Amino acid sequence: MTETTFENAKVGERLWHIRRGWGTVSAIFTDGVEVVMDAEEPYVSLGYNMPFVSFDGRENKSDLTPSWFWNEVQVIAPERPKRKVVKTVERYANVYPHGMGAWTYDTEKSAIDDGKGNCIATVKLTGEYEIEE
Repeated sequence: MTETTFENAKVGERLWHIRRGWGTVSAIFTDGVEVVMDAEEPYVSLGYNMPFVSFDGRENKSDLTPSWFWNEVQVIAPERPKRKVVKTVERYANVYPHGMGAWTYDTEKSAIDDGKGNCIATVKLTGEYEIEE
């Protein structure tokens, strides 16, 4: 069984912090452990930098996720999600008295030029759709 919490940690065991690196358990308490960080060990005699870690791997109760682990954790940044953008389409269509044809045109001029004769109106069609960028 994999152990991911620190209830059974022993003094001298090594823990890894996601931001600060390696440290060694220096004391065990009823609700967590104290750690001496490798990079800051010379300052311990001054009472500096001996973080307290709860058994679930959090330094603060407000932490959303643990930051302490038994071994190094590799964080791989996710790719930025694709943005959704709204595209607008404008086309033109001719209206005929008996509903003949269903062509659209890129420009109003091309619709008018093609609709001479039986066309009773040229209308602008506008539509929107969402697409990933």
